[in-house]
Amino acid sequence: SYHLPRLIGIAKTKQLMLTNRSLSAEEALQWGLVTEVVADEELAARADQLAGQMVKTAAGSNGGVKALLLDTFSNGLEQQMELEG
Repeated sequence: SYHLPRLIGIAKTKQLMLTNRSLSAEEALQWGLVTEVVADEELAARADQLAGQMVKTAAGSNGGVKALLLDTFSNGLEQQMELEG
């Protein structure tokens, strides 16, 4: 109830929570809940490919990027810009 309205808006959140329905993979993609949809038989290869790309980034930078992105919801613009600088 905290994150979902911030991701997809209050109207879509109400629709999901009050009807208790499940989303298809395509709907989840359209609503911005997932970034990519692949066929079942392609899933392992795609996961390996993404993991390989993440491993190639600077050591330790992924954790900092994730923390920075999460902080954006609680920081003001100036505070966030200071963290990014």
